[in-house]
Amino acid sequence: MFKSTVKAIRAHLLSIEDGATTSELSQALGVHRDSIWRSLKNSMPDAYIDRWNHVPRGRGRSKYEAVWDVVRVPPNCPKPNEKVKS
Repeated sequence: MFKSTVKAIRAHLLSIEDGATTSELSQALGVHRDSIWRSLKNSMPDAYIDRWNHVPRGRGRSKYEAVWDVVRVPPNCPKPNEKVKS
């Protein structure tokens, strides 16, 4: 995977609040859907499936599409001032 693809996916997911499917990411970034999926699965340990969207397909058939998001890491975690007594 190209690091630029991973960076672009991460930046896009961080810029939206509700996550995105691989199709939505593909359209937004202009990258093939399979490349998006491989990047999410293999190169992004901070990415996770937030939920599944139901997608009707006609004739009583349906499928589910994963909505991906990334962990939002806090900017800092202040170190305690006191020493812990054991």
